[in-house]
Amino acid sequence: ILLTMPISVVTGKASFSKLKLIKNYLRSTMTQTQLSDLAIISIENEVSNSLNYTDITDRNIRKS
Repeated sequence: ILLTMPISVVTGKASFSKLKLIKNYLRSTMTQTQLSDLAIISIENEVSNSLNYTDITDRNIRKS
């Protein structure tokens, strides 16, 4: 079967397999502190993405 599969399919499957191994390794070696830090980064990222920087800049300019 391997000989009949296109090379790109085999390469793609190998890439996903390696990615899966790396993700499993990272998940198993992550400490509670790292998980907490990642959660904070995720939450702060959502907050910063929701900000309208044009309005903030305008307000700061008016205060000056």
